[in-house]
Amino acid sequence: MRVLAHLVAAGADYHPDLTFTVFRAGFSGVQSRTWPLAMPVAVVTRLELTKNEAERLQLLQFRIIHDGNELGSSPPQPLAVNVTDPDQPIYVNAISNLMLLIPGPGRLTISATVNEAALPPLYIVAM
Repeated sequence: MRVLAHLVAAGADYHPDLTFTVFRAGFSGVQSRTWPLAMPVAVVTRLELTKNEAERLQLLQFRIIHDGNELGSSPPQPLAVNVTDPDQPIYVNAISNLMLLIPGPGRLTISATVNEAALPPLYIVAM
């Protein structure tokens, strides 16, 4: 598995041709005058899979951590893999809409795994 994209955005939409549009991607901080803060985000992930990986069910799962304290985790999200030609690269896109409940200032870590293989962590600093 190769990670081609993995980023946090304010929102994202799928299109019928299997592409997606991403809104306000790549932010790494949020400010608020009141806490806790409920914040919807989209995590956009694009993977390149081997033929062997594409034949197995791929499960994407998230853990949310605030200053070292785990706030929660998501249920495993199955990824739909469409293999039209196994001799060509096999890609899978995922848009995961999360509602983050940020308890206060600090560093929020969004950890993700695909079948327990870790993806790069995403960070948001709450101020």
